Amino acid sequence: MPSEAGTTDTLKVRPIGKTIGAEIIGADVRESVLDEDGFQCLKQALLDYKVITLRNQMLEPDDQVAFTSKFGPVNDGGPKNPFFLEGYPEVTILSNILKDGKPIGFQTDQTDEWHTDITYLDKPSMGAVLYATEVPPEGADTLFADLEAAYIALPDTVRGRIDKLRAIHTYPEQYGGKLTESEKAAMPARSHPLVRTHPETGRKSLFVSPMMTIAVEGLREEESDDLLKELFGHITKPEFMYTHKWELNDLLIWDNRCTMHKSTWFDPKYSRLMYRTMIDGDVPY
Repeated sequence: MPSEAGTTDTLKVRPIGKTIGAEIIGADVRESVLDEDGFQCLKQALLDYKVITLRNQMLEPDDQVAFTSKFGPVNDGGPKNPFFLEGYPEVTILSNILKDGKPIGFQTDQTDEWHTDITYLDKPSMGAVLYATEVPPEGADTLFADLEAAYIALPDTVRGRIDKLRAIHTYPEQYGGKLTESEKAAMPARSHPLVRTHPETGRKSLFVSPMMTIAVEGLREEESDDLLKELFGHITKPEFMYTHKWELNDLLIWDNRCTMHKSTWFDPKYSRLMYRTMIDGDVPY
């Protein structure tokens, strides 16, 4: 990973975490402003740092969808997504705001757990773009874990043991509501490599998360539980983390192929309103 800030004309990349996270300075991602060279700089920064932040973006939904589509096809956020922006099924609302006594978006605070987005599908999301229009004055941070750095830091004996194993991922009902029997039948548990190879960088990372990974294939239940407990404890060590402290009009982009994330608690007297778009991924290998 690059260790120094870089520039392409007006854009500057400033690392802000230990192994993960960078701020992009001087970028405006609106289609009328961002040229191809600027986008390629952003894309490379995402591959290098896994999570990138752009401050003071002024976006309409069309801008966010158009920008997200530069990375790949935009999806609808997975099954059981009732909280999309009217007229924009690709834009999911994340919020604690109530309208007529009902939530207007997914509430990701007290109940959130470490996860990588929609790994319960055959093709988990490649990444996500999250835009903040209302943020609490404190709390409501988003934590990210660098699963590539966590894999590299494992002892050789552990890496040798897990390199060829596969893990089972399921849909967690707290993620978006209980499934009907027909929905459960249409969304069976998925098997993914426990160690994933990034299709663009070729680098390896762990591919498990406490929220969605329930077992390791081929291991006895006790052995599987012990291994997952060990890995979950390892990947949530502070040295692999970046904490994003939100500011108004932040745009955050992350690579789901080598990270996991969770949001933190905030006082519900404050409003939080964010808009998420997700990018189609491919089958992990």
